[in-house]
Amino acid sequence: MNQSEKILEIKDLCVEFQTVEGTVKAINHLNYTLHKGEKLGIVGESGSGKSVSSLGIMQLIPNPPGKIVAGEILYKGQDLVKTSEKDMQKIRGNEISMIFQEPMTSLNPIIKCGKQIAESLRLHRGMNKKEAMEEAIRMMQAVGIANPEVRAYEYPHQMSGGMRQRVMIAMALGIAVVLSCTACGGGSSDTAAPASGETNAASSEAGSDSAAGGSTTVTVAIGAGFSTLDPGYVYEKYPPLVINACYENLFKFYSNDGAAEPCLADSYEFSDDNKTLTVKLKENVTFASGDKMTSADVAFSINRCKNLQGNPSFICDTIDSIETPDDYTVVFHLTQPDSAILSKLTYSSLAVLDSAVVKEHGGTDAADASSTDTAQAYLDTASAGSGMYIMTSYTPDSEIVLEKNPNYWGEPTNVDKYVIKIQPDANTQMMTLSSGDLDIAMNMTDDTMSELTGDNVAKINTATKTVGFLLMNMNEEYGGPVSNPKVQQAIRKALDYTGIQTIVGEGAETPYSIIQDGFMGAKGQRPADYTNIDEAKQLLADAGYPDGFDIDMPVCDLDMEGVLLTDLAQKVKDDLSQIGINVNIVSQPWAAGFGDDYRDGKIGFTVMYWSTDYNDPNVQLEFLPGQSVGLRAGWTTDMDPDLAQLYADALDATDNDARIAVLEKIQDDTYENGPWLMIAQAPAHIAYNTRLDGVAASDPYSLDLTQITIK
Repeated sequence: MNQSEKILEIKDLCVEFQTVEGTVKAINHLNYTLHKGEKLGIVGESGSGKSVSSLGIMQLIPNPPGKIVAGEILYKGQDLVKTSEKDMQKIRGNEISMIFQEPMTSLNPIIKCGKQIAESLRLHRGMNKKEAMEEAIRMMQAVGIANPEVRAYEYPHQMSGGMRQRVMIAMALGIAVVLSCTACGGGSSDTAAPASGETNAASSEAGSDSAAGGSTTVTVAIGAGFSTLDPGYVYEKYPPLVINACYENLFKFYSNDGAAEPCLADSYEFSDDNKTLTVKLKENVTFASGDKMTSADVAFSINRCKNLQGNPSFICDTIDSIETPDDYTVVFHLTQPDSAILSKLTYSSLAVLDSAVVKEHGGTDAADASSTDTAQAYLDTASAGSGMYIMTSYTPDSEIVLEKNPNYWGEPTNVDKYVIKIQPDANTQMMTLSSGDLDIAMNMTDDTMSELTGDNVAKINTATKTVGFLLMNMNEEYGGPVSNPKVQQAIRKALDYTGIQTIVGEGAETPYSIIQDGFMGAKGQRPADYTNIDEAKQLLADAGYPDGFDIDMPVCDLDMEGVLLTDLAQKVKDDLSQIGINVNIVSQPWAAGFGDDYRDGKIGFTVMYWSTDYNDPNVQLEFLPGQSVGLRAGWTTDMDPDLAQLYADALDATDNDARIAVLEKIQDDTYENGPWLMIAQAPAHIAYNTRLDGVAASDPYSLDLTQITIK
C-alpha cells in the first residue's frame, strides 16, 4: 500500500500517569500504521496499555493524572496530539469512535437501545427521527443482533453482555465513517477496524503440543483468580481441577449429582452416636515418590489444613481429633454428628499429601503450622500426591503443566500430558479452540458459546450449584411489607422464572426450593407453570395490599458468574410491577457498607447469590431459621421451630435414605414459605474438541481431568 492510503500512524507514542508511588509509564514508544481497509489487533496482558492507546487516539486520556509526553498520532496526516478540543469534538463520533469494554457503563439503562443508536445518528449524521430509527435497526442487524425490529425497543438490562457490546458496535459503526477503536481487557485485545461492518480481535496462545490428531497432550484454558496450588490453602474455583488430578482424597465425587464415594478409603463406618467415623484405607496406594500411603499421611494432611488456618480450614471445624491405630486405619472424632463429613473429605484442601516429602520441604501439621509451615513455596512448583498426574511446572497467571505419574497405583487414561492455560478472556478461548490450538475452553460465556462454530467442537451448557436468590427480610423493621408471609407468596407467584433463566444464560435452572438441583436429595426444579399473576394479585390483596406498594431494593455491584445482580434486580422489578409492587432499585457498592449490612441482617429486600463452599446439600441448611444465613433475613428459630429442628435432624442422618427424607421435608416446607426465593442456578459454559471423551462440568472440580480420554 502507498503512503496516501494511510488512515492512522502512531509514532513513538509515550503516555505516563502520575501516582502516589511515582510515575507509571503506561505506553513507552508505541509504533504502528493502519491503512484503509485494514484491521489491527493489539494483544497484551492486562495493564499493558491497550485501552490507553485507544484513549490516546480519541484524546480522552484524563489529565491529570495521565498525559501524552511524547510522540505523534497522525490521523489522515493530522497530528491529533496537537489538535484542539474543539476540533477533536468534530472528529469524535463523526470519523472516529470508540467501543468500550463494558457497555453498561456507556449505555443509558433507562433508554431503549434502538433509541440510543438513533440519537447518535441524529446528532452526528443529521437524520430525522424516522430515518435514524430505521438506520439504527439496520445497523443492529448488520452486527448480528437477531430480530433487530424487536430488540431495538428493549432496554440494555434485557440484553446479554455480548448483545449490549454489539449495540455499542452498531452505534460506533453507524456514526464513524473512517475508523473505530475497540477497548478490551482481561487478556483480550484492542482493535482498530474500518467502518465496513466488522471489528476483529485476534490472539493465539498455543502450547508446544496442540490439539492435532494423534497428540496425547490435552490443552485446557481456565480462568484466573488464584495464587497458590498448595492443597492446604486452595479455596478458589479452578485449583481443584489441578489438585484432583495430582492428589487423591479419602472420598470423591465420581459424578456431579451423586454422593461421595470411597477413593483412597476402602470402607468406612459411623459409630452409633454418629460422632466417630472409622475409615479403612486401601493398602496398595503409592505416592508419586514411590512411597506407600499410610494413615499417618492422612492424619498429617488433614491436621495441616486445619492448623494452617487458611481460608479452607473451616472445612475441618467438626473434626475434633484424628487417631491412627494402625497403618491403614484412620479414626475421626467429631464435635457433633455431621452427615456431610464424607463430602467434606472430598474437598481439595483435604487431599492426602506425601507427608515425608512435604516435611522435607518445610511442612508441618503442628498446632503452630500457620506460622511455622514453609512448604507452600515447594507445593506451588511441584506436587506431592498419589494422583494420576504430577505437576511439573506452574507459572502464575500463565500456565500449569501436568504429566502422567509414572508411579500411579491405579488405572491411567491415555492422556499423557495436560497444558493448562490461565486465559480468562472468553473471546480468546473461543478463537484458540476454533483454530485447533486448544482442546477445552472452561471460561466461556453465553455469547461466545452462541458464536462458536465448527464440526469438531462440542458444547456443554449446564446448571452449576451457584444460585441467585431473592431475600425478603422477616424483620419488619427492615423488610417492611415483604416480611409478610402472604406478600412473600405473592412475589413467588409473580416472578417470570423462564425470563430470569434467559438473562442468566443457556443451561440455567430454577431450583424447586433452597436446595439446588443436582445435590443429593434435591427435588429438582420449580415447575415452569408455577407463575400465576392473578393468584399473586389475590395473595397481595389478602395481605392487605390490594393496590400494591412501593419499596426500595438496595442491590450491590457484584455479579453472579458474569451476570450483574442489577440486571437480575431489573427483571424482578419489571415482573413485580405487574401486581402493583413498585420497586426502586438503589445501587450500592458491596465494599461501601452493603456487605456489612447484608451479613448483619439489615437489608430488607435484595437480589444476591450464593456459591457453595463444598459439594453437599448441608451447605444449604445455613438458610434455615436460626442459622448463619437465615439470620441475615431476620429468620429466627422461634419463627419456625419445627423447621429449625430439621437442621439438627439433617446433620444427624448419616444414612443416605434417612438423610434424603429430611432434605425433601426441608424443601417442601420452604417451597412457598420463608424469606428465601431461589430464582436461578447459574450455568457453566464449556466447549471442547470432539477428539475427547469424558468432558463434563463438575461442581467439586470444575473439570475432572482423570475421566477424560482421547478417542
